[in-house]
Amino acid sequence: MRDQRLGGLARRRVLVTGGTGFVGAHLTRLLLDHDADVTALSSRPRRSHDALGDLSEVPPFAVVEAALDDEHAVKTAVDAVAPEIVFHLAAYSHAGDAWDDAAACLRVNVEGTANLIAAVAPHAPAAFVHTSSAAVYGVGEPPFHEDDPLRPASPYAISKHAAELLCGGAASRFGLHVVQLRLFNTYGPGQTPDRIIPGLIAHGLDREPLAMTSGEQTREFNFVGDVVHAIALAALVGRATGQTINIGGGEETSIADLARTVLGRMGDPVEPDIGALETRPVEMMRLCANAERASELLGWEASTSLADGLDQTIAWYAAQRGS
Repeated sequence: MRDQRLGGLARRRVLVTGGTGFVGAHLTRLLLDHDADVTALSSRPRRSHDALGDLSEVPPFAVVEAALDDEHAVKTAVDAVAPEIVFHLAAYSHAGDAWDDAAACLRVNVEGTANLIAAVAPHAPAAFVHTSSAAVYGVGEPPFHEDDPLRPASPYAISKHAAELLCGGAASRFGLHVVQLRLFNTYGPGQTPDRIIPGLIAHGLDREPLAMTSGEQTREFNFVGDVVHAIALAALVGRATGQTINIGGGEETSIADLARTVLGRMGDPVEPDIGALETRPVEMMRLCANAERASELLGWEASTSLADGLDQTIAWYAAQRGS
């Protein structure tokens, strides 16, 4: 069902950083579907796995190549757009690899966010939506509430928390209308194959043996269409300004059960070897959201069941393989 509230995007100049990545591409398509004037800022503008689909079916939009940590390139791109709305999604997002390249992670997520704020502030956009991560909560007792203590335990989580602090400071210093969204696990068509759900699907399609940990750790999995709906709403709902909001459904699934569910919906092409691998030394054993604030402020709830979302995702990857 089309959300009439998104009509406020029509003819607005919108900048989406990371607009050709996984979540960014889905958001870009949603914005275009609601007649926004979109410019996507990306360090990798021609990513083959993006979710825009057949570009001949997508309304025209601009893609500008600029790395967030290139201050001059970011300022030049922002000045050319003079955005009325900014969605900041671009990030070093490979959380598991961040210890191997912590400097790059901090440079992109912290310095890059500072560069974007400095470039955007003179244009006084009506909304600046920053997508952070549930990783900032660290080890704690879920479901996580936005007011819970933060214990970020990796370079990635630390960098996302630092970016939150920068955005909060910019709201005070420059009067930016900032909304901070903490995204919980997101999946769907177009996601890179190094993530858990596309990785499971790939094993099923290739009928490859699947070695896993015990899979006792739990996560929630939110369909990307629901997530980008929330992101778009955050720019238009006035009472969200100045708020930090979890974007998640709050339903936990163990990784072992997820593997069985994904492969089961594919006809059980392989049997997962659960317990064959050791659990990583630093592992959040549970991660799920308290989603009350998203419901109260945005009038948003995750609406796609895991079964339906997985079926759509499996079908997309199968089509990419021509199977």
